[in-house]
Amino acid sequence: MTNWNKKEIIVPNKIFITEQFINWSLSDTITKVVLNIPTPLHFDIKKITNILLKIAHSCPLVISSSKPEVFLVNLQKGILFF
Repeated sequence: MTNWNKKEIIVPNKIFITEQFINWSLSDTITKVVLNIPTPLHFDIKKITNILLKIAHSCPLVISSSKPEVFLVNLQKGILFF
């Protein structure tokens, strides 16, 4: 397998048989991308959310059948992660 950075990943045959294996595109070739964007706590969360949505909506690679979404998912060491 090759990852996004064009690095090859070798998966031993044992893993396919004995462990859970997730095929991200077997029945649906459309997948979502999750980005972690660290943001200082003192920034306006609503403004950041709107900026990220505006960027996603203007990207030609974002499909229209699945709207982009922005979620606050983590808080670590005074940094928000969107």
